[in-house]
Amino acid sequence: MSKVHSAGPVAVVGRLPPSVHLNRLSLLYNVVFTIKIATTPFFAYLTEPFPWALPAAVHPAWNATTSTEYSTMTAAYLQSIYNNATMPASSVCYRHGATNSNVLRLVRPLPPSTDTCVEYLVHMPGAGLYGAGMRRFVCTFLAASASQRRGMPWHHCLHAVMAGLPLGEVCVWFESTPHPRDVVVYHAMIIWENVGWCWGKLLFRCLLTTYILSVLWRRYYKHYAGLVHNLRTVGVHDDAPFAAYEVIVGDPTYQILRDPVVSIVMVLDIWLGMAYVAIATERVSQYEDWWQFLLGCMYTSRYVWNGYLMMWILSRVAKRCCWERWFSPVDPSFLGVMAYFYGGPILLLVGNTSLMVPIHALWDVAAPAQDRDYYMEVMPGCAFWSIVMASVPVTASTSVTLGRRVRRLWGGAQPHDDLLSGRHFCPRQYNDVKSRFVLKIAMRRVAYEVPLEGGSLYTLIQRRPSFRRMPLFSHRGADCCVLAYHRDKTVVRQMRLTLRDCIDLLQLRHIDAAVPVCVSMTPSTYCTLSSATCALCRASTGRSGMLRLHAGANYSPWLLCLNDGPMSECIRMGATRQCSHR
Repeated sequence: MSKVHSAGPVAVVGRLPPSVHLNRLSLLYNVVFTIKIATTPFFAYLTEPFPWALPAAVHPAWNATTSTEYSTMTAAYLQSIYNNATMPASSVCYRHGATNSNVLRLVRPLPPSTDTCVEYLVHMPGAGLYGAGMRRFVCTFLAASASQRRGMPWHHCLHAVMAGLPLGEVCVWFESTPHPRDVVVYHAMIIWENVGWCWGKLLFRCLLTTYILSVLWRRYYKHYAGLVHNLRTVGVHDDAPFAAYEVIVGDPTYQILRDPVVSIVMVLDIWLGMAYVAIATERVSQYEDWWQFLLGCMYTSRYVWNGYLMMWILSRVAKRCCWERWFSPVDPSFLGVMAYFYGGPILLLVGNTSLMVPIHALWDVAAPAQDRDYYMEVMPGCAFWSIVMASVPVTASTSVTLGRRVRRLWGGAQPHDDLLSGRHFCPRQYNDVKSRFVLKIAMRRVAYEVPLEGGSLYTLIQRRPSFRRMPLFSHRGADCCVLAYHRDKTVVRQMRLTLRDCIDLLQLRHIDAAVPVCVSMTPSTYCTLSSATCALCRASTGRSGMLRLHAGANYSPWLLCLNDGPMSECIRMGATRQCSHR
């Protein structure tokens, strides 16, 4: 297919230009969103220390000559920090910034029988982080009689390492209480971090924030300047005499997530701070202190980037293998909100039930067999948990697709005319969660009967899923809405515009479904996707009744799918094309 280049800058003169303004609510939302997404890398400091607050690393057992001596010296050091004299009686989870350590403390009744060691173990503080030696110590302690316990250690410590690199020291110890059948159980961890490494992470996150802001501007916000200019100087495609336009800015989340660099770097950032994931895990494994639980949920919510990265990878695979029909686009903002819930509650469930037993096996699989009592290699367990978190959005996408197929089988197909109607894809109804909320408020005075243009694009995408550039991501929220006003300040038209790079018009693997580009001689604010023909279309293709992209003025990146009769007929006849590999 030969390329046809767009015409140069176009402007229409000789008429009073209409006024154009951006909707204030959508602007406010985007300011808040930009601040939130730009500061996302710094949410880690809700748990991690800043470089200037990092204490000097002093190993409490630096001169220990045996593993037993190491365990005793490390436990004594942590017991001097965390005890009834230094902690409030009601404190369950406590972070000691001066030593970069954390503790989880719970009162537990002694079990009546040694046969319930595993059942008792899952209710210990931080039990999901127990290595083989720590689990053996707890079971031995519980199996001993009261007289035997007086002559045995009440503590056990081990080294936590990742790929052989030290992360910290982990200890568990018991303390007696006035009640002979109760004990206080402490689980504490010291994290080792170099000051230079800490400063490096801060610089790394600053660079990531800068890159995120540049992506937001290059791929989304800068396009609104051209849209406003075209509305003032060119107008819409039919040259209707509108007096004013209001532009409702969309949600740029899709444009951030389709950039793999952001997701890759965010996942890398999680692994750079893996030691602090242990602290967050301790926080969400208890529910007595809800503030600490919330902090843990906020930190573990960063795992949603594992899901975003997996969605990007599978989107590329789906495009290459023509599997678009097997996946449904997932609202990325919905996943971001759900991350606070499926991160914390899932960890809470695993950390207090026998579901942690397979995790225990992962802590042991890579630890040295001869030193397993005093070493815990966390790499396999962390990799497993990353995969679990990455699978959640993929499961959601395939479940939605399966659910729709079941509804079609059991509930009947959707009425054909409704599917072809642009009204079915009204931006206030057919949109992502956050965008629906913003649009319903911003357009609260706009009647639903106002003519809508642009909805047919999603009818086309439903019929031909290959037009989705990223099959697992929903790009609906990135659409902007333009309201056209008459001089009496009444809204007489609403237009739903989509960025051209959100959809795949080239169809490299669906050659016969590719959309040819026509340089429209009639100036328009945006590109139009239509089956209508002009003299240039007929001269270049010689075909009628096929979709064409008519370029907009000034190289406009915005696209509107016309709801005309020929377009509806083209969609009705447009069955899914066969995949053609080049």
